[in-house]
Amino acid sequence: FSFYYGIEAHSENSSDWHQLVEDIRLHRLAGVIVLEHMRLSDAMQEVLQQIPMVLFSERDFSSPNVLPICFDYAGMVDRAVERLKQLGRSRIAVISNTGKFVDFIPEVRQVITRHGLTPHPEWVQAACLCPEALPWTAQLVRLLFNPGQSVVPDGLIVINEILLEYIFPPLAELNLKPGRDLD
Repeated sequence: FSFYYGIEAHSENSSDWHQLVEDIRLHRLAGVIVLEHMRLSDAMQEVLQQIPMVLFSERDFSSPNVLPICFDYAGMVDRAVERLKQLGRSRIAVISNTGKFVDFIPEVRQVITRHGLTPHPEWVQAACLCPEALPWTAQLVRLLFNPGQSVVPDGLIVINEILLEYIFPPLAELNLKPGRDLD
């Protein structure tokens, strides 16, 4: 069992990439499990498709060697909206990561509408998970929950738990307490 780190589109010259290519060429691997596939270049995807591959993806792949699997984000949002509605929340915001496809926005709105609630298009937002950009998530929260707005969300769905560290501090700054002011 081997781990290959740094196999991103901009690092085709990394030692891990060369080791992976060598291991595939010498038939040392029965298959690969790929995370963060969206960062893989076409050349890397072509090499990886030479052996059975499971990857986390919402995209379909034409190769019979590729088994894409994905979290059911729409189902997760559906269950979260249902729970928030049970708690009496009706103004729901969603913060995802920018790795989600933009068609996720209308999908979220449809889920909220199916529950008899009114979606606010500007309340479906995304933040980048790259280390340099993560702190900007706090600014996004400040905008969503700015007390100067006529209406602010009373429910918040966070699609990626990595963002939570940057979501709770600005809520506290705004004196918003989960369980009291929002769920």
